[in-house]
Amino acid sequence: MNRQQRRAAAKANPPARVAPPAALQLGIASHQIGRLAEAEAYYREALAAPRQQPDALHLLGVVFMQTGRLAPGIELIRRAIGLNGTNGEYFSNLGAGLNRLGDLAGAADAFRRALELKPDFATAFHDYGNVLLKQGKLDEALVSFTRAIGIDPFYTNAHHQRAKVLQRFGRHAEALAAFNEALAIKPDNAEALCRRALVLLAMKRFDEALASAEEAKRIDPSYAEAFNVCGSTLHRIDRFEEALVNFDQALSLAPQRSEVLLNRAATLDEMHRFPEGARDIAAALRNNPSYADAHWNDGLRRLLLGDFAQGWPKTEWRWKSPSMMMRNPHAASPQWMGEPIEGKTILLYSDQGMGDAIFFARYVPLVAARGARVILQVEPLLVDLLKDVDGVAMCVEKGTAPPPFDLHCSLMSLPLAFGTAADSIPAEVPYLRPALDHERWRERFAGLRAPRVGLVWSGNPNHINDHRRSMAFAQLAPLFDLPMTFVSLQKGGRPADRQALAQHPRVLDLDCEIENFTDTASVLSCLDVVVSVDTSVVHLAGAMGRPVWVMLPYTPDWRWLLERTDSPWYPTMRLFRQDASRDWSRVISEVKAALQGLL
Repeated sequence: MNRQQRRAAAKANPPARVAPPAALQLGIASHQIGRLAEAEAYYREALAAPRQQPDALHLLGVVFMQTGRLAPGIELIRRAIGLNGTNGEYFSNLGAGLNRLGDLAGAADAFRRALELKPDFATAFHDYGNVLLKQGKLDEALVSFTRAIGIDPFYTNAHHQRAKVLQRFGRHAEALAAFNEALAIKPDNAEALCRRALVLLAMKRFDEALASAEEAKRIDPSYAEAFNVCGSTLHRIDRFEEALVNFDQALSLAPQRSEVLLNRAATLDEMHRFPEGARDIAAALRNNPSYADAHWNDGLRRLLLGDFAQGWPKTEWRWKSPSMMMRNPHAASPQWMGEPIEGKTILLYSDQGMGDAIFFARYVPLVAARGARVILQVEPLLVDLLKDVDGVAMCVEKGTAPPPFDLHCSLMSLPLAFGTAADSIPAEVPYLRPALDHERWRERFAGLRAPRVGLVWSGNPNHINDHRRSMAFAQLAPLFDLPMTFVSLQKGGRPADRQALAQHPRVLDLDCEIENFTDTASVLSCLDVVVSVDTSVVHLAGAMGRPVWVMLPYTPDWRWLLERTDSPWYPTMRLFRQDASRDWSRVISEVKAALQGLL
């Protein structure tokens, strides 16, 4: 309501003139039922008294803020505080105004003062928590929302906000419980249902996630995010056509939503409809040129398609991606990107998974060849394995403080620093020559029928694409009637796989005997071939120059490119790919035929 409208409303319904105390009470009554113009008139009448009334000043300031007059509303509340500095409500509303104005430090101070004056003030704890969230103080925000709930167990928004913080921390079970509590109080909260679906999705409880998103759609058919979350869930369970229908509906409701465009692009790429996916990513970046996730996804898509020139620069956006939650631990020091480095000390560090660290270690000798002293920082399990890579002066554990260095470069940034193109991939193997315990494993395998075939059928269960790149052990059963020795290199594994493995005593299970990557490398040196899904073992075998066959999902990781049966990164590697049916049985049949060739 603008000033002219407020004046017209006041003229149309002029309140009868009353004494200031009564005017204040009438103003409060009008305020409570949302008749703001009438409340404003009564508050002004109350302030006409010779004696200033801080409550009237405060409430008039609240009306001002509710009707878009933020700065003068804040000033009125400050005047009320000048008259009565012991009222927690005044400070709480001051904090709310300063928060809306963008003065987070001032808002935080006001809320702290409100809580000093009124320690059981649930609203102030909730609103203070929101300010702390904006300041990035997640731990303190979580405490504040929890305090609000302790005072008012039915405070729906506090439950919701607490759940959102737990979700950001990745504490999924606690976040799910908190969203459930919020929904028990207010079951028709579409946003809470969507966020609950995302938590269930992270927990890989796909059916429940889909049900939660569908319920949000039912409650609010105009809520674009409900269709977006539903599409994302359907994508994860490979129901791609249905996912596209939901993304299309989300975009009909919110055409400029870059997140939806990016999600639809991911589904189109998974269906190998790459030109359409590229158009969606381009549209997302037109809407939001600094959208880090879109640049990162675009980089991975370009690398998969062999476009290294534009792919490598795009992957640098990973450092700015909130969803990846990556932090460059050495951002304060200079980053090396290919300039002369002779006589300098450089820190090369792992910033992806362990398989990636082995993969990118091929670049370490090239950096050292430019005259640099190389400190390599990798996961603790990889230190013994990679410390002897050519050019490594010192290998230290990730998470510990490295010795002094002049420049740094993450391992995944090295292809960009070297300008790696399809015809300049450093593919000389072996580049990994770990110290091996040949005698132990030769004795272990003595008398076992050749050829000896290593097997790995599943990777890290926490990997976002694990359900596509891993398989069940039982699916390998068609191989076991071949006259050869099969050796399980699988570490850990799902309970169902362990039970199935126990039914095949002819498969030598080394789970309890392999303690580290050096043991795995020693075993690899005694095998004729390794057959594996996409895990760190294939990188280890490839880096050692050992024969390795990789079973890949229909849409593989970027480094395996598309269609080809060999890898330009590893000369001793052979690739077996799913077709559009995404069925592992055809892949296993091809592997079986290839193994028969070894006989």
